[in-house]
Amino acid sequence: AGLMIRCGNNQIDPDATDADRKKREQNLERGDRYREMSLIDVALECIRLDGGRRPFGREDMLRAATSSATLAYVFTTNVHASIMAGYTEQADTTRPWTRNISASNFKRHTKFRLTEGGELTKHPRGGTADDAAFSDTGETYKIDRYSRKWTQDEQDMIDDNHDALSDVPREFGKGAARLRPNLCYALLLANPTMSDGTAMFHADHGNLNTSAALAVATLRDARTAMRKQTENGVILAITPRHLIVPQALEFDALTLVRSVELRDTTGSTKYGTYNPFPAQRFNVIPEVSLDIGVTDP
Repeated sequence: AGLMIRCGNNQIDPDATDADRKKREQNLERGDRYREMSLIDVALECIRLDGGRRPFGREDMLRAATSSATLAYVFTTNVHASIMAGYTEQADTTRPWTRNISASNFKRHTKFRLTEGGELTKHPRGGTADDAAFSDTGETYKIDRYSRKWTQDEQDMIDDNHDALSDVPREFGKGAARLRPNLCYALLLANPTMSDGTAMFHADHGNLNTSAALAVATLRDARTAMRKQTENGVILAITPRHLIVPQALEFDALTLVRSVELRDTTGSTKYGTYNPFPAQRFNVIPEVSLDIGVTDP
């Protein structure tokens, strides 16, 4: 706890239970007296707690400390706290419009689903029901492992370098939080080919409009195109909920969907003063990756 205070990891989780919060506060209070200890002092204390022999010289002490279970626990606890602090600091704009699924291994998998097509037909008097015809379709995916490491050596111990236990893991935590949105937006910007041999955003899919910038008419057309999506002649009735825009268009998007009324100041086009977009409850999601691009991890 003293080392966590020294490294700046002494925040109390606001979502913790009363019992956990009280225990954390007690530990931090008890650990406050250790906050000024150097890493060398921490190593010596861990050797003492493990009941190890008294080391002779700094080199012998460092060798004994690195084999100490207590020191490993202290460092692991602080590194974990720093990683989680960095992870929770980093925003992730993909959470509202994505979901997680599990994979049992690192092989390539295919996510299948039944296509729409369960429309009813007229049942003739005395006859039997028509057979339903379904087919399946799917997209392939696979998971990968991502990692990074750094080394904490005796020079960091001697130099009393606490940053190696706080700043570096915190940056790793931020990097872990950025991984998910980087993967998602890299995929969107790459516009990959789907299982039907056509790009994800394509005129054949009815989901591509490059005619004009974000405005009343184009947002209307995008919403209409989504509502008109069909499969095997079945109207899917998809209601748009999220409006993902570059950071540069956040102000325009918010003005467009949250204004109480729309007015035309040019006189060339006549608009009513009723703005239908707020009723749609669009969730505006500004994402800087759409401004500057993102490297696929």
